[in-house]
Amino acid sequence: MSAKEHKSLASKLVKLSLLGGAAWLWSILPRTRAQRLREQPGQGLIPAKTGLPVTLFAHRGLHDAGSGLSRAAMSDEHSEASEYVAWVRDLAAQAGYEPVVDSAPVAPENSMAAFAAACEAGYGIELDIQLSKDGQVVVCHDPDLLRVAGLDVAIKDLTYEELTTIPLFPAPNLAGDGKAVSAKPAMGDLKRGNLGAMAYQHVPLLRDVLDLVDGRVPLIVEFKSHSEQLDEDLLRKGCDLLQAYQGQYCIESFDSRMVRWFKLNHPEVIRGQLAAPFSKQRRTGVVEGLKQGKLPKRSDVLAFLAASLLLNWYARPDFLALEWHMGKSLPARVARRAGATLTAWTVRTELDRIECADVFDEVIFEAFRPRV
Repeated sequence: MSAKEHKSLASKLVKLSLLGGAAWLWSILPRTRAQRLREQPGQGLIPAKTGLPVTLFAHRGLHDAGSGLSRAAMSDEHSEASEYVAWVRDLAAQAGYEPVVDSAPVAPENSMAAFAAACEAGYGIELDIQLSKDGQVVVCHDPDLLRVAGLDVAIKDLTYEELTTIPLFPAPNLAGDGKAVSAKPAMGDLKRGNLGAMAYQHVPLLRDVLDLVDGRVPLIVEFKSHSEQLDEDLLRKGCDLLQAYQGQYCIESFDSRMVRWFKLNHPEVIRGQLAAPFSKQRRTGVVEGLKQGKLPKRSDVLAFLAASLLLNWYARPDFLALEWHMGKSLPARVARRAGATLTAWTVRTELDRIECADVFDEVIFEAFRPRV
């Protein structure tokens, strides 16, 4: 190859590299400040980089049973988890929620008591919404009740009235349990009349949660996506409830289609893209499949793109809700420089929260009491 040909090839490679870099940068950029101002956001958390302390959000409310907790973590009465549960129960008591049995949970995750406790402490709240069988917008993270009530039944197969008869983390579960053991009698016998005067927490309506919070603290509302089909009914109904709400809120989802729905239909709402690392196990599975001539699953492709922030072009989120170890990645740092707010999930120790403070604008926490 002649010197002239070498020079021509090098020039082409430089141009391709520049074009590739520009395309990568364009794909991960958030919604710009100019776009946000033009679309006049009337609701939401304004990602303004004010220099104020990191905003803290209680993961599924301040809860004494559920995500991030276990009896093992509470075995030492001086542990962060043990102190956290005692603190949560004091806050719940201040809000009017008392234990039915002294050792039983008072404020399970995503319950009215957990949200009331967060309001008492003045922390923002992160919560999850989906639809019940009768089309009610309810607050629950999992697609079923197995982990939170010990019953292997899907939320979408129960009406809201049926959900009210099923206690979350019922006795004999203990505060600190991360997974519920089913109560006796069985679900079919759990009727209000049979429970007598016993008070318990159940899956609540989003409408009731909004009435409870009443603008006292900001909300991050995650729209759950439990199927391949885009749940437009959930999007419309959830959005209608939030539009009527007078408090501060924003929305987020792992499903980029849901985030894009807000971009197209309600650009005034602050929106966030959730992302988790593309696991080594998943990556290995894709590579092995390719070696065998198998194309990757659609879900694996989307998970990889979301983890790399390469779907930002599709929905142009205002903030990125990242598993907190992702905060120092190159895409996250570039997106933050370009104006995206970074929100960390889920932080479970004070030391981790301190580490996040240099990278993230907002932190979603659980299982410890922040020292701020």
